[in-house]
Amino acid sequence: MFNSVLKSLKIGQTISANQYSPLTLAYIGDCVFELYIRTYIIKDADTQVDKLHKKATGYVKAQAQANIFREIEPELTDEEIAVYKRGRNAKSHTPKNANMMEYKVATVFYDRLKKICAKKGLKITPTVVECGGANGSVRGWKNGAWPNSKILFELAKRLDVSTDYLLGLRGEDSERDGLHMGWQKIKELSISAANIRKMALEGVYSAGAGHPGGSLSIADILSYLYMQEMNVSADNPKNPDRDRFVLSKGHCAPALYGALAEAGFIPKEDMKNLRSIDSYLQGHPDMKTVPGIDMSTGSLGQGISAASGMALAGKLDKKDYRVYSILGDGEIEEGQVWEAAMFAAHYKLDNLTAFLDFNGLQIDGDIAEVMNPCPIDKKFEAFNWHVITIDAHDFNQIEAAVSEAKVTKGKPTMIIAKSVKGKGVSFMEGQASWHGSAPNKEQYEQAIAELDEQIKVLGGAQ
Repeated sequence: MFNSVLKSLKIGQTISANQYSPLTLAYIGDCVFELYIRTYIIKDADTQVDKLHKKATGYVKAQAQANIFREIEPELTDEEIAVYKRGRNAKSHTPKNANMMEYKVATVFYDRLKKICAKKGLKITPTVVECGGANGSVRGWKNGAWPNSKILFELAKRLDVSTDYLLGLRGEDSERDGLHMGWQKIKELSISAANIRKMALEGVYSAGAGHPGGSLSIADILSYLYMQEMNVSADNPKNPDRDRFVLSKGHCAPALYGALAEAGFIPKEDMKNLRSIDSYLQGHPDMKTVPGIDMSTGSLGQGISAASGMALAGKLDKKDYRVYSILGDGEIEEGQVWEAAMFAAHYKLDNLTAFLDFNGLQIDGDIAEVMNPCPIDKKFEAFNWHVITIDAHDFNQIEAAVSEAKVTKGKPTMIIAKSVKGKGVSFMEGQASWHGSAPNKEQYEQAIAELDEQIKVLGGAQ
């Protein structure tokens, strides 16, 4: 793309602010100023650049980029907006080198991917990747922005290649700047999340009862907390300095057990004994029988209350541990949740981070129809919580939110995680009927096959 822009430019050419994209103009302004920009006359500026370098450069960067960005922002994806804003200096609107490097790498990836698609007889355009099939296009990704993990997975699936293969097209190390984890780590966490989903389904299927929908929707958050973030160890589950986790929506214990199994706290083969009369893995978490469980939960609203108490105890004992909790969106219809919210804010429990699994569905259907709790963010803000809204299935967003919570002082943090109930299994996604229903043999086998395919694409062992 950069080369094509250069070829289209001629000495003495007049350009306008809306002729090129913000990132392209940034490229011109930052990378080829000495070679080209002195010869341009910028429309509406009425000033030769070679006579007033600073004024013209400021016009190109501050006016052309910022003005166009405001015009096209509604059409950009969240990822593209994040790329753009992450590379801006709030005072001067000058792109940082990190932004330019990210743009260049993304463009190289796009060019290489286009060649791969051409060989396979597939179509790719600068705005949408079309890989055919019944589902049509892979949308939400444009040239000039590195595709997020969901788009990357979809590309790999449509092209019938592994994500490792696509990552190889990038041509350099996958670790990135700031709060963005490397793609190797995203792959590992995605595989762990798929395994958590598989084990949760195995338990519910074997028991013939349980709550698969909400268990699948929180698997990514649990994968991140147990495999990446929390200071916990299967070798010392009662370490007094460990981080604490409380599953306030205790009916989704299958996912928590799956996370504990993935982290080595319990044997994976025990999942098939879920809810058995002689099993230690009961339908709701039991802190007395299951290693790694910090609080017995099930009665909605009590988990976040206990988590708030743990956070206060940490403050009083001058401990550095952090407390994490996951609530359901239907759960916040319980009055006790708001008592806990008031308590945590009153005591300024900035060591408490709660996730709200906002999948929009509860056992009786749409939460907005059962007992509408929205706007959830405004309610928690009114209770003096720091509120962040994220995609519950995007590890970069999860990491960024947790990192933000850790540096937020004087108030607890609520991360509203927009999720998909039944995430990862096609026929369960977005269906309230899977809130508390077990799959039959055929459904279970199909669900496991779909999750195995996801793991295969990610390059993991099934």
